[in-house]
Amino acid sequence: RWMSEKALRQEKKVDEAQAAKEHAKRFVPTTRTWSNSTFESALDSSRSTGERQALAEELFQTYESRIAQSPQDHAMDYQHVYLVMHKA
Repeated sequence: RWMSEKALRQEKKVDEAQAAKEHAKRFVPTTRTWSNSTFESALDSSRSTGERQALAEELFQTYESRIAQSPQDHAMDYQHVYLVMHKA
């Protein structure tokens, strides 16, 4: 999405740095919805729930910053495919 919207951003004279930050802010929650619990549960159970949540938050904040620095390098390149087969 980031790359496909480049011409539109240029046409509207959008500040690229600000647009990159906004893109990162929208992008991370999409990833986080399916991966947050995996990261939290991978941490040692001797850590409190709050500590595990704080570490996951730190991870995703760091990721958001990295995406804002180079949004073109982060995308959701996947497809949902439904295959229906019939035995002949």
